Formats: sequence, structure tokens, C-alpha cells
Amino acid sequence: EMIDGAVGLRPTGGNMADHPDLVLRNDGRLITVTGAGGSGKTSLALEVARLALPELPDGAWLVDLAPVDEPDLVALACFRALGLVDRSATPREGLVEFLVSRQALIVIDNCEHLATDVALLIDDLLDRCPDLRVLATSRVALHVRDERVFVVPPMPIPREGAVDPTTVGELASVVLFLERARATEADFQLTEANAGSIAGICRRLAGLPLAIELAAAQLRALSPAEIEARLDEETPSIHATRVGPARQRTMDATIDWSHKLLSPEQQAVFRRLAVFSGGWTIEAAEAVCSLGDVEPGNIRQALVGLVEASLVVCDGTAGRTRYSFLSPICEFAWRKLKAADEAGAASRAHAGYYLTLVAKRLPGPVHASPEDLDRIAQEHDNALAAIRWAELAGDSATALRFALSLLEYWRVRGLLRLGLHHLEAVLAMLPTEPTRGRIVVTL
Repeated sequence: EMIDGAVGLRPTGGNMADHPDLVLRNDGRLITVTGAGGSGKTSLALEVARLALPELPDGAWLVDLAPVDEPDLVALACFRALGLVDRSATPREGLVEFLVSRQALIVIDNCEHLATDVALLIDDLLDRCPDLRVLATSRVALHVRDERVFVVPPMPIPREGAVDPTTVGELASVVLFLERARATEADFQLTEANAGSIAGICRRLAGLPLAIELAAAQLRALSPAEIEARLDEETPSIHATRVGPARQRTMDATIDWSHKLLSPEQQAVFRRLAVFSGGWTIEAAEAVCSLGDVEPGNIRQALVGLVEASLVVCDGTAGRTRYSFLSPICEFAWRKLKAADEAGAASRAHAGYYLTLVAKRLPGPVHASPEDLDRIAQEHDNALAAIRWAELAGDSATALRFALSLLEYWRVRGLLRLGLHHLEAVLAMLPTEPTRGRIVVTL
């Protein structure tokens, strides 16, 4: 995905955005932005990339590795994100061929679960592409040579006992709380009556941007004083300057607190949304999240409630509204889904919906229309998540139908290597004797 020049993201605790030249210096070819989940790593990296764009003649790209769960597909994910066509021996060679003479920046987001493989790829790219810069986000350092690590600090928070609105209102954590509060109540103001409670909320949440947003979203039902009191009861105490596991526990506890405030029906929809990859539409949510105990007609209202609680992100800029999770919230939802023993049923419903979406209509034209290709492109991450589920579940029939349905898309979009990867996986699942499925895959 190409990064454009629009800036205006939520504030973060880091001041790296004040120095976009860091990624342009000779000693800044790889900067890894680290911090706890919800600390604002992605927002900070994108803001830096956008501010540095005027000095990058060949542009900047975003690679999101959150949907990627196989080490062998890291290079291919970068290849896809750059919009390249598969004509090289390997995706890595294709990346080098494209980037070797370009003055460009790649932002690689959510690296922690594939840190070793990402590190190997980055090391190779930087060695062979002299004008390439990489800005990575990860909860852990990548340990690549010449890597510079920038730890996202907490947003500045009020001192203990601070109650003066003028002083408190100058701090970034309070500014963020007020920004999110006004999205809930347009006329919300910082006053002498609520300044102490708002200061206490930001201090209790250790300046974590996502945690502050979740707390501010509760103003629909609770006053600042009530939010502070509940946080005192239900989130762990943490010293404001600590980083690492303690901040992550605070983030998890804040998500859990927001989750407890949901109705049972909203909780059911929330956890089932964890099966989506790369976002979803309202139609997809209605098809996947009902599972018999939630009426499809109630999904829309449940989703509205999740957006209002800041647990789901809503994006209507592309002409059709899509919804998504931020990474820490998706991880929490997935844990809830597994604990409810619904992961298999939700994944099966997800695969069924997207198989219908991408399946070829036979008999009919062999070649997909441009509209079909665009539709599949928008849902490609979901289709890949579904085919991987089918492979892991041993559902060879579903995996085969997915692979054959996506083959034309992979061919036209230059992703045949990805197709080969999945066709080989399907082949390994099929009986060794010449069954119809094995003959079709072989052909």
C-alpha cells in the first residue's frame, strides 16, 4: 500500500515525529519502533513516513504483517504490498530488483510474531539496495545490524494530585482523552470539576493511547469520576515510566474492562469478529457472527455499539464502510473466542462466506471480470485466512475450492507463487491415488 502525504493521526507518546530526518540519515536506514500493544507505534511510524515523503523521490509503502502467520510468506507479503508482478525467481529477488535503484522507504508494521524472518529479509534488502530505508514496528527489537531502536514512551501524564484544568489540559494524554470524549459528546469540556478525574484516568492508564481512547468512549454511560473509580478497581497499578509487560497488562486490563461493559450479544459478536483478516463489511459480519444465538438483523446494532466503545474501527473513506480491529484488541477477541470454544464454528462460517464470494461460477467465462478481481483484491486477506484455516483443519475440499477459485486472480495479479504455495498444500492433503481432486490440482 502506497503511503500518501496526508498527516493528522492521533497524538502519540513519542517525539520521533518531530525528527523525520532520522529515517533519511545514513545511520538511520533501519529504525525499529518498539513498545507495548496500544502504545501508538503504527500511528507514529506512519506520521514519520508521511513527513519524510518530500525527501523520498520514489515514495514510501506500508506492509502490514498482522495477517501473515507463515514465515515463508514474509517476502511475498512485502511483494504484494508494493504492487509488484511475479516475474522473478523469488519474491525476495523481485523486491531487490524493484528497490535496488530507488530512494524509498518501507514501513513494515506488526513484525513481532515473525521477527526472525523479518530481520533476515530486512538485512538482505538493506545490504543490496543502497538507498532503501526501513521503518519497522514491533513489540521486540529485530536485532539487525545497524538497527536503531526507538522505544515509544508513554504519553506525558499529569502528576499525582494535579487538578488545575489549564495545567492538566496541556498534556498530550489529556488532549487525546478530550479529543475522543468530544467524539462521544461534542460539547464536552475540561473543567475544574472533572480535571482531577481525567488526570487520574490518564495517569492510571500510563499514557497508553489506545487505553485512553477506550476509557473516553465510556463517557456515553459514565462520568469521568465513575470511569476513574472503576479503573481503580479493575486495572493494575502501574508506575507511569515503566514499559514492557506492566504496560501490556494495563492495556489488556483496559480492553477487558471495556469488554465487560458490553451486553452478552455484543460480547458474542465482538469475539467472533476475531476471525476476520484485513477488515470486514456489515454483510460479512452478519453472515459470520450470528451462529444461531445472535440474529443477523441484530449484528448491525451490535457493531455500532462496538464502534462507539472504540473496540472496532470504522472506515468509510473508500465509498463502502469497512470495519477492523486494532492488533491488541484483535488478540484479546481471539482469546475470548477460543475460551468460548467457538473458534472452529466461527472460522467455518467465515470460510463459507468468503468461498461463496470468490468462487468461480461454472459453467461460465473462464476469465474473471475486472469487477470480480477488484472485489477479490479487497477481500484477499480474508480469503487467505480462510484457506489457511481449511488447510490446518484438514478440510481438503474447502481448501481445493478456494485454491481453484483464486487461481485466476493470482495469475492476473502476478501472484502465482502464492497460488503454487497453496496448491502444494492442498496436494499434500489429498490421497496419493489419482483422485479427481489430485488430477485437477496437478493439471
